[in-house]
Amino acid sequence: MPKYRMIWYFGVLTEIGRQMELLVLGWLLLEITNSPLQFGVFFFANNLPRPVFSIFTGLIADRFDRNKILWAGALINVISGIVVFALIYVESIVPYHIFIASWINGSCRAIEDPARRTGVLDIVGERRIVNALGIDNFSQVSGKIFGPLIGGAMLSWQGFKGAYITIAVIHLVTLIISTRISIPKQVLTLTPESVAKSVTSGMKYVFTNKMILTMFYVTILMNGLAFEAFNFIPEIGKNYLFLSPFLAFFLVSSHGTGQAIGALLISFTKNINRYGLW
Repeated sequence: MPKYRMIWYFGVLTEIGRQMELLVLGWLLLEITNSPLQFGVFFFANNLPRPVFSIFTGLIADRFDRNKILWAGALINVISGIVVFALIYVESIVPYHIFIASWINGSCRAIEDPARRTGVLDIVGERRIVNALGIDNFSQVSGKIFGPLIGGAMLSWQGFKGAYITIAVIHLVTLIISTRISIPKQVLTLTPESVAKSVTSGMKYVFTNKMILTMFYVTILMNGLAFEAFNFIPEIGKNYLFLSPFLAFFLVSSHGTGQAIGALLISFTKNINRYGLW
């Protein structure tokens, strides 16, 4: 399916660029400050938009053209990448620039992901959605594997300037691909509710559906207590294992291997009866 391939390419390159940007910026912050606290604030700035904007991003994906949402997110990433590269080039970058770039990165992800995931459903339909999302998830984990590897190689070989111009180019290619994505427009059969009413009804549905509520709690626990420790691998690699950027980022990339295997298993499984086991 050509339409699905384009949105899949978009997902792969977006995640590669995003992972490269986070790791290179994080390493730069450590070079400037060598502060684990500021390194934690850096990832806090990146993750903050998701819980803050998540209430509204679904509504945005439902009510606006998803093609334009993806294009706008890619454009913002290009602009951010060029600005940060310019600051690095003239050696004027300071920690608060890095925090802002991290926040922009997280904000684009918070808005893009719902639009892209629902766009996958619009393209493939309900019958093939489980397999399509499995392959789509593989695009995300492949970004988590190759993004750190490319970022570490470029940082070790060409320094921060070379690494960040590579990031800006990847964002630019992603923007070009976004212009070729064609998500079918949805015809609204009901009068749209107000934002407040939509949010309220959505929260009520979550708390009355046991399966969704369980997933909600598990997601909060894993994202809040488990996955966030993973963000400190570069800091541990630099300050405690005394690794080069490439080796430290190689450790980060190994995290995506298990996710890739799991995503492939789901995508090639024809009948999934017990989703909780997965």
